[in-house]
Amino acid sequence: MGRPKVSPFRILNKAGRAYLDFDTPDGGRELVALKLPFGDRKTCSREAREAGEREWRRLTEGRVVEEDRRVRTSKRLSELYAMFADRWVPPEDASVNERERLRKAYGVRMSYGQRMIGWASDEARRPDGSLRWRGDARTPLQRLVADDGPSSFLAWRLTSVKRKSMRKEKSNLVLFLEWTKAHGFLASLPPVSLPSGRGVTHPRMAKSGRGVHIALTLDHVARVVAAMPEWSNRTSRATGAAGAQAKRRFLVRPFFEMMWLTGLREATLERLEVPRNWRRGRTSLHLENADDKAQYGRDFPLTEASIAVLEKYAPASGHIFGHHDYRKHVRAAAKAALPPELAERFGGYHLRHFLGTHLANRAGTALPALQFVMGHTDLGTTSGYVHADAASARALLEQVAPDVAAARAKAASWAAKKAGPEPAEP
Repeated sequence: MGRPKVSPFRILNKAGRAYLDFDTPDGGRELVALKLPFGDRKTCSREAREAGEREWRRLTEGRVVEEDRRVRTSKRLSELYAMFADRWVPPEDASVNERERLRKAYGVRMSYGQRMIGWASDEARRPDGSLRWRGDARTPLQRLVADDGPSSFLAWRLTSVKRKSMRKEKSNLVLFLEWTKAHGFLASLPPVSLPSGRGVTHPRMAKSGRGVHIALTLDHVARVVAAMPEWSNRTSRATGAAGAQAKRRFLVRPFFEMMWLTGLREATLERLEVPRNWRRGRTSLHLENADDKAQYGRDFPLTEASIAVLEKYAPASGHIFGHHDYRKHVRAAAKAALPPELAERFGGYHLRHFLGTHLANRAGTALPALQFVMGHTDLGTTSGYVHADAASARALLEQVAPDVAAARAKAASWAAKKAGPEPAEP
């Protein structure tokens, strides 16, 4: 980072009392009494220096008046990120599905930004409780865009999340930095590199079912779904022109039956509409790019069981399932249907993961076909659903055993003919 030509603030001694002298963001100058003794005659006390820095940051909102080789704005990091995140605010004319998709994307981006801003803020602390930036006069924005800023932030995140999650935050960070440079807030970009290490599994990921594999059987999954209520009795979000709270029931068991039967993501199921995605008589779901997390629009084939669920519960028009918080139902069903050691770690996402694993471990399953079912744009993601176990290995070996036996018999016959008749014993 560039160094200021002069200190952004000074502590002056006036009749033995400490005064804060600093340049304001608008180019002026201000003198503020700190109500503390200066120290000895020539040396300012540590207490006065720290109080002066706190008061300077409060009065200037962290805006440092200095020359910087990279930063070209007096805006705070939080202000810039709010401007960046506005691109995910749904427009007024957006459809229900598009509005919900953008709303979720906005929430994810803001959570990424809060971690980034929290790491760079003056109040950020180390694991031992000490201030991370004690004595650092840079602004949070300068800390983040320093040459070692992005790598330090990502290394810090790796202590709390898995490497896969950190890659997503790294992509968001790169996008944000490129946006700030494109809009003239930065003169250049710092290097962004991924630190080494696998990271850890966050407890919330374990509770939601994401990132944690548990060994489920068909009976386990069937019992969990059967233990769920058919309908919820929770009050939905505000609806109607007046915005009044309207009671509406949401489908619960059919929702998770569809997840188990199709392997579709929860967000995709929530967005399904009649007749846009499905109408009676059709044997497939028409998924648009906006319906899928991976922007993987496709005609998804339906089994007889999944068609029966849709024919029984789909309305004449509108959303089939809608957006609802199902976590309470998932926890209650898992507690009722699963052994305690599995129920503790079970999440709704495990239904989708179970189907992917069940199909992947079946002998003869083609991974590209499974990739289509799971909605992955990268086959490497699909391979993560393959979990080795002895039962699948035995089934695979037993399936090819007849072919192996036949080949061995043919080989033995061929070898006997090639060797000719055995010599007679003398």
